[in-house]
Amino acid sequence: MNSASKKTYMNRVIILVTLIILKAGTLPHCFAQQAQKLFDNREYALAIGEYEKLLKKKKITKEETANAEAHIGMCYYYLNQAKEASACIKKGITHGYKTAEIYCISGLASQKQERYTEALEAFGECLKLDSNYPGINLYTKSCKYAIEHSDPKTSIKLRSSKINTEGSEYGLSPCANNEIFFSLASNKGKIDPRTGMGYTEIYTTKLEGSELSKPKKETAFMKAYYNTGVFTYDSVSNHIYMTMCEPKSGKCGIYKSRYNRKKWEKPEPFFINANYDMAHPALAKNGSRLYFVSNAPGGYGKTDIWYADRINDTQWSEPINAGSKINTAEREEFPFVEGDSILFFSSNGHVGFGGLDIFAAALVDNEILEPMNMGRPFNSGADDFNMVSYGHKGLMVSSRNIKNSDDIYIFNRMDLPSPTRPEKAKPEPEPEPIVIAQPEPVVSIPLPEPPVAKPQGNNIATVYFDFNKFVPQREFRTMYDEIVAQMKSYPNAIFEIAGYTDPRGGKEFNSELSDKRAEYIAKRLIIRGVNKANIVVKGYGFNNPAAPDATTEAEFQKNRRVEIRIIKTNQ
Repeated sequence: MNSASKKTYMNRVIILVTLIILKAGTLPHCFAQQAQKLFDNREYALAIGEYEKLLKKKKITKEETANAEAHIGMCYYYLNQAKEASACIKKGITHGYKTAEIYCISGLASQKQERYTEALEAFGECLKLDSNYPGINLYTKSCKYAIEHSDPKTSIKLRSSKINTEGSEYGLSPCANNEIFFSLASNKGKIDPRTGMGYTEIYTTKLEGSELSKPKKETAFMKAYYNTGVFTYDSVSNHIYMTMCEPKSGKCGIYKSRYNRKKWEKPEPFFINANYDMAHPALAKNGSRLYFVSNAPGGYGKTDIWYADRINDTQWSEPINAGSKINTAEREEFPFVEGDSILFFSSNGHVGFGGLDIFAAALVDNEILEPMNMGRPFNSGADDFNMVSYGHKGLMVSSRNIKNSDDIYIFNRMDLPSPTRPEKAKPEPEPEPIVIAQPEPVVSIPLPEPPVAKPQGNNIATVYFDFNKFVPQREFRTMYDEIVAQMKSYPNAIFEIAGYTDPRGGKEFNSELSDKRAEYIAKRLIIRGVNKANIVVKGYGFNNPAAPDATTEAEFQKNRRVEIRIIKTNQ
């Protein structure tokens, strides 16, 4: 080898050694970046592995060690493994990772294990670092509430079902043929990086006495690596609605399937949106209302409960937020309606025992009342959710057994406390129903000039109503005398009292509601002196809308009305 070749060879060796040294020096940093990327993408199971690789590196600083330990703890918390989370977070804090966030999550992990004193201490440290840390006041109140309501209520029996496994059972849904659907995410097979569990499989079971029968796998809804669960069955249309989530993006939507010839058809998209999730469907009002969960814009928090009403066989109304009485800045999930009188749901945004708690709110006259925490033993420091009733029994899911993840529990329905309902006020005395005679056909002729100023067109007045009500809004109840005076100024006229609704709800429902609205107004006018022979009463349902193609509540409001108008005059 000549001198030039030797020089070239040595230069290559120097470059190679330099690259190896540089690469070795950046390895911990590369692992940290990859781990953080997975953490930010909520792929917590994979992130734990990357952080653990980082901890095994020799050239890692104390600061990097603390950061990795703390983040492993946060990953375990988000994977619902509170015990492991507490141990790792404690190491991270000991080695110097002290932020408001880590103290808050440390407190939440302790709260899930019902170590409420420790949780309060951690929340106190969080407050020292950030007095305005989001949610910290709620978490503190919840710990104090749990300590004050420590009575386990041993008289109420809450039994773990024999069908529970080491995996996660959830998504309880009473369905057709007395079957109960549920989802099982095992700890075997291909793992979902977001949950650390396998992708779900669908099973059916039946309630036999006080226990669930041996589950049978339902393959109709299986699609490669979709997480499917939380069903609701419409016995009228013979459809089932379900949540299905795409594994790569994690995006969830509501799909539907029809039961045809003793089998379920391939699911079709029902409520889906590319920009936000829609999940946890729950039918009410004989299939004419669908409650669901979404993180859509316009809500109150991370996930809210919304609902949509059926317009006809193929159309549903725009989603409506269920309101601030039940929705909070945190998560509201798993709605279930019992008998159109109680809405069960789970939340970690109301004061409770920790994690998700089960709440119940009374449904009265289409209004959702203040929710009530169901208390112990239905709620615990862990996640308690997905409560459904089934005959004389109730079913729910809880993660309180740390060995088995989410499990199904069975209880007697009569043991559930009833949500608070207001005392019924004595109704205003109603006059005896008046049969409004339809007038004989008359010939329409030009209207004579009335003794008072002629109204615009033939319309005398318009009265507006709240959703699903046939009694007008309060401000219109003082207008009857004024309307009667206006009508009497046309002594020879025939008036139509025409009722209308907005498009939400079925055709038959709205036809009946529009009749009630028109009849209610007609009775009030007759009582005040209008000749019933001069009145024609008719309901038009959601036809002839004042605001066609309504989408907003203000537009819907314009359509919920009764119009009093002149249609003919007698000679």
